[in-house]
Amino acid sequence: MQIETRNLIIRDHRPEDWVDIHEYSSIPEFSQYDIWGPNTEEDSKNFVNLCISESKEENRYKYNLAIEEKSSGKVIGGVGFRRAEPDSSYADLGYAINPVCQGKGYATEAAKAIIDFAFEELGLNLIYA
Repeated sequence: MQIETRNLIIRDHRPEDWVDIHEYSSIPEFSQYDIWGPNTEEDSKNFVNLCISESKEENRYKYNLAIEEKSSGKVIGGVGFRRAEPDSSYADLGYAINPVCQGKGYATEAAKAIIDFAFEELGLNLIYA
């Protein structure tokens, strides 16, 4: 799956994405208010592998996507939504942006794109954060 916006490519993860993700997920301050992190290299690899596995599920209901900056081709974060069950009409939204790329409107751009996809393509009724 892939969604293209003005500045971003929002797509399913690839095995090599762990390197870019580890750049920010290993920073203790980045995850200090979250339930995960800071990541070891193995944690980052496992996260990417989990996202790839979820993307291949027949009745997909979890969308954890990579945010790739068009200008650099680098994965600068992630965005996604997760339904509690495959037939749920609502989902929770989450996103993360590498601190060196924050303040450029990328989180807003990615969140809007994934919300539009969830409502228009999947017919969800509610998305919450």
